[in-house]
Amino acid sequence: MGKTIAGVVLLAVTGWGQTFDVASVRRAQEGGRRGPFDQIQVSPDSLAMRGVRFKKAIAWAYGVSDFQVTGPDWLDQVGLEIAAKAEGPAKEEELRLMLRALLAERLKLAVHEEDKETSAYVLTVGKNGVPPNITETTEDGDPIVQPNPSKMEVVVKRAPVSQLVELLSRVLREPVVNETGLNGKYDATVNFSKYIPDGSSAPDVQALALQFIQQEFGLKVEHRKTLMHFIVIDKAEKDPVEN
Repeated sequence: MGKTIAGVVLLAVTGWGQTFDVASVRRAQEGGRRGPFDQIQVSPDSLAMRGVRFKKAIAWAYGVSDFQVTGPDWLDQVGLEIAAKAEGPAKEEELRLMLRALLAERLKLAVHEEDKETSAYVLTVGKNGVPPNITETTEDGDPIVQPNPSKMEVVVKRAPVSQLVELLSRVLREPVVNETGLNGKYDATVNFSKYIPDGSSAPDVQALALQFIQQEFGLKVEHRKTLMHFIVIDKAEKDPVEN
């Protein structure tokens, strides 16, 4: 049985000195998000989240995907603006612990953790490997998606597979597990013309998404039962306390 851990984490992190030296947490303005990706920037001593969904902030703090966070629907609707700076250089895992403490302090977040078996789509690299139109990049910056309707193309830059997983999970309405072993950031140019319905019948969006991922990204998708770790929200407030 899971136990409530927010208070324990806060005390432990404080005891280790793992709290942000300066931090601001605010509600994002309605319509403040832009594009399909939450904007998260990490540096050796700071963390910035711009218009990030509350659910995504929790997911990042606990090192899980969005679908592994369960709680009220409004977690996907409330956006946050977070700017936090550590006293000195910190590893990413330390920044995640600091964010847990910050969310517990400012938004009264309390959670427990559970492992349970669930149906999921599991992504692996297909037998032919990743196609040449997808290349790993070391370029810094936020991930972006640039549709080009005139060429029936989408250009993706600096996107990790984890964000592709999140987008696919929303379309499929089920968890998507990344077992590709692809851990970098990627640039891709993909043509979507053959996936546009001809209008003769209602499109099967989920089937089209699966076909697109497998053919354009060279990934294999298998639907099966798997044991997954979940962060379950016991308590959270929409509005942060005073900074």
